[in-house]
Amino acid sequence: MIPGDLVRPAGILFGILVLLRLIAAQFPEERLWGLSFGAYIPLWTQVALALLGLLFCTPALYRLFRWKADLLAKWKPLPMALLFAAVGASLFWLLRMETYFLGDGAVYLAEHFRYVRGLPVSEDVLFSLGSAPLSAWLLAKGALLLTNPDAVGTLSGQPQLVFWLSGALLGAIFVSGVLLLVARVTKDGASRLGLTSLLLATPGTLFFFGYVEYYTLPFVLLGIYLLATMAVHDKRLAPLWLVVLFIAMCAAHIMLIVLLPGLLVSLISARGGEQAERHLTLRNVLLFTGGVLALGGLYYFVSGIATEGSRAILSLSSFGEGKTLQNYTLLSSEHLMDIVNMLLLVAAPAALLLVFIPWKGRMWAPVELVALLHMTFLLFLLLFGYTSFGMARDWDVNAGFGLAAAMFAFVMLQRCDANRRSYLLYLAAGASIVALLPWIAVNIGTETSVERFRNVMTLDDENIPGDYALNGYEHLRKHYQRVGEQEQLAWAVRKKVAMVGYPLDFRKLMLAIRQGVPPVKQQEYADWLFAEITGKLRTMKREGRDSLYEGTRNEYLELYTEFLLQLPQYPGLTAVSAAYAKERLADLRAVTGPHPLAA
Repeated sequence: MIPGDLVRPAGILFGILVLLRLIAAQFPEERLWGLSFGAYIPLWTQVALALLGLLFCTPALYRLFRWKADLLAKWKPLPMALLFAAVGASLFWLLRMETYFLGDGAVYLAEHFRYVRGLPVSEDVLFSLGSAPLSAWLLAKGALLLTNPDAVGTLSGQPQLVFWLSGALLGAIFVSGVLLLVARVTKDGASRLGLTSLLLATPGTLFFFGYVEYYTLPFVLLGIYLLATMAVHDKRLAPLWLVVLFIAMCAAHIMLIVLLPGLLVSLISARGGEQAERHLTLRNVLLFTGGVLALGGLYYFVSGIATEGSRAILSLSSFGEGKTLQNYTLLSSEHLMDIVNMLLLVAAPAALLLVFIPWKGRMWAPVELVALLHMTFLLFLLLFGYTSFGMARDWDVNAGFGLAAAMFAFVMLQRCDANRRSYLLYLAAGASIVALLPWIAVNIGTETSVERFRNVMTLDDENIPGDYALNGYEHLRKHYQRVGEQEQLAWAVRKKVAMVGYPLDFRKLMLAIRQGVPPVKQQEYADWLFAEITGKLRTMKREGRDSLYEGTRNEYLELYTEFLLQLPQYPGLTAVSAAYAKERLADLRAVTGPHPLAA
C-alpha cells in the first residue's frame, strides 16, 4: 500500500533533485560538478534520464519496484550473489576506463612503469606507507606479477592492467558481499532491494571500472564493514569480525581510522550488556563527538596547521608564495561550495530520506548511534581533509561517505512502518540509479572524461598551487601525446607553463608549437611565450633576485635566445622571422639591459 500523505511531499523533493541535475548540466564550466556530470552526454539523453527520474518520483514505477523486491526476497542469497558478482566483474572489465585523470592516477602509473622495469622509484609514492600501505603493496606486487614490460602494445604491456583486473575483482567482491550481508540485515524484500540499490548505485562504483587510485580496496572494505556492523547489532555476526575488518580497512587506507569511535561503541554494546547500553545515549555520543572536535580544533591551532596547512588538513588562511601559494583553504568559498557539491554527488538521496524520518518520541538504539558516529566522523574527513587537487579532482577521498550516509538513512528508516519505508526506499533507489548512469558513462568514456576533466581543472586554476595544477595538465599532455592530438598537446603544455613555468616546460612548448600548432596560430603562441619569459625576468629585476621558485635568471635568458634562434624553423613565422626576431630582441634588452645573451 502506498502511503498517500507521502506521495506528494516526497515526490516533490526528489523531483527537485532530478531537475537540479538537469539544469546544472547546462552549465558544465560552473562549480556545480556534484550535479552537472550529465553535461557531457547528448541533450536528448539528459532529458530522457530526467524524465525517467521524474517518473521514479511518482508511484508509476512502484509496482515494478515491489515486484523486483518480492522476486529478490525469494532468491537464495549465495547463488544470487555469485551470479551478480560474475555479471558485475564482466561489465567492469568490458567497460574499463582508458583514462586516469582524477586523483593521483598518472603519478601511480608512472611509478608502476618504473617499478616493473627495475628502475628507481619513489617508495613513498609507490608503496604509500603513510596512507594506503596494504592497497599500494598489493597493486605494486600485482603489477610486477602481471605486467610484461617488453610486450608493448599488448594487454600484458599496459601499465593499467593491474588496476583493470583488481577493479573488476574487487567489484565482484563488493557486489557479492553487499548482496550476502544485506540479506542478513533486512527483514523484507523492499528493504533488501532498497539498501542494495543505495550501496551499489553510488558514485564509488566507478572504482571498479579500472579507476587508477588506491581507494578501491578501502571502499570495498568500508561497505562490508558498515553492513557487518549492522549484522553484529542484530546478533547475526560475531563482533570479532568487526575488529578484523577494521584492521584490514585501516591497513588499506589509514584515513578510515576515523571509524574507531563507532567500532568501540559496537563492541561495548555487544559485550557490555544492558548496563553498558544504558550509557549509550544520544547525549553521551554528542558529548563525545563534541569533545573530539574541540581537542582536534585545539591541536589545529596550536600546531600551526591553521596558518601553515598540512598534508592531512586544510588551513584557514592562504600560505606559501608565488607558484606555491595555496588559496584553497578551509573557509574559502570554493571549498565550501565543493563540500555542497560532494554531498550532492554521493549522498543526495540519503539526505532526502532523512527529511521523512520520525526523529522524536523514542530512545536511540545502539545501532543508530553507531551509524551516526560512522557518518559524522567521515563527514569530518570530508569537511576538513586536505584535498590537495581541489575536491572536484579529489572526490575519491570522500566517496566512502556516500556508503555511510546510505547506511545511516537506512538504519533510521527502521523507525517508519513497512509501507512508508518501502516507498521511501523506492524513491531513493530510483534517484540513485538515474544519477549513476550518466556518472559512469561520462567517466569511462574517453572523450567525455577528457572534456569533463578540462572543465574541472579550470575551476581551481587560481586556488591550487602551481605544482598541483601542473599534475593535472601533465595528465592531459600525456593523453594528447598518446592519441596524437598535437594542437591539444600544445594547449596542455601552455597551461603548464602558465601555472608554473619550469624551463623544461618552456622547451616542451617550443617543440609543441613547431610540431602541433597550425602555422596561422604560431605567432600568437610565440607572442605569449616570449611575454611569459620577459615577465619572469621583469619580476626578478624588480625584486632584485637572480632566481624564482621555478628557475634562474640565466635559464630564462637562455630560453629566450634559444627560441629566437629557432624562429626560422616555424612555418608560421618564416616570412617575418627576421623582423619578428629583432622586435623580440629589443623587448629582451628593455628588460635586461646590457647582457651577453641580449647582445
